Amino acid sequence: MKIDPYRFYECPGCGKLVQRKDLDGCHVQKYGFADKNWYVVPLCDSCNHEKVFLDVNEQLLLEAPSDQH
Repeated sequence: MKIDPYRFYECPGCGKLVQRKDLDGCHVQKYGFADKNWYVVPLCDSCNHEKVFLDVNEQLLLEAPSDQH
């Protein structure tokens, strides 16, 4: 499937419609869980720079690569 960078997608953090080219791969952690792993989730630039808790669909989380094994 080819991803169109100019198609609009809904930011899972704020719900704003943004073009794919304006979504960032943001590093996040789950809040309130013993799981301290880092994940990547697509968010708009505004949400990426917020220092707040966001409620996003867990199915969107991709485990971030770790250099610790």
